[in-house]
Amino acid sequence: MLLAVNNYTKKTVDIIAHSMGSTVSRKAILGSSCFDTGELLGAPLTQLVNTFVTVGGTNHGLQTCPLIVPLCGSISSLHCSSKLMKELNSQAYRFEGHSSYDIHSLSDTIIGLRCCNESCGVLPNRNESFKVADLDHFMLLSETITLQLSLLKQTDGRNSGNSITRTDDIDFDDDIKYL
Repeated sequence: MLLAVNNYTKKTVDIIAHSMGSTVSRKAILGSSCFDTGELLGAPLTQLVNTFVTVGGTNHGLQTCPLIVPLCGSISSLHCSSKLMKELNSQAYRFEGHSSYDIHSLSDTIIGLRCCNESCGVLPNRNESFKVADLDHFMLLSETITLQLSLLKQTDGRNSGNSITRTDDIDFDDDIKYL
């Protein structure tokens, strides 16, 4: 999908990923091989992504994720010590795009707070992290839309308007207190 949008628009892509979509998007951008099948997923797509924003993302996995559950196995799963999570979180550089941000909540009971001694929702190598105290996993996505769009607008301006995001007519006011 990233390649299709980039090929069509000839511009970089902005991504807002929520929950497990963060993990799936990060692996798609990183490329390399699938741990389960050995299939080559392709080369990294970092250069095609202007801004990557993860909202309530499973960036270090799920806090409650027993290895006996398929979603939480030891290979390609949301367990914080799975091969997939180790690969995504051991990169020495920001591979998700030109700029990357995370928005996570201290009240997120879906992904939890601590995953293998890391904050579950924090994105490694990010430009900036935004922590919210009182929004649950689902409200985090809708109630931080102003912040999400302002991050896209900010980074699009630094990228000489080369991404496909159009945010000129959006009112950027919100009542959320970021910690």
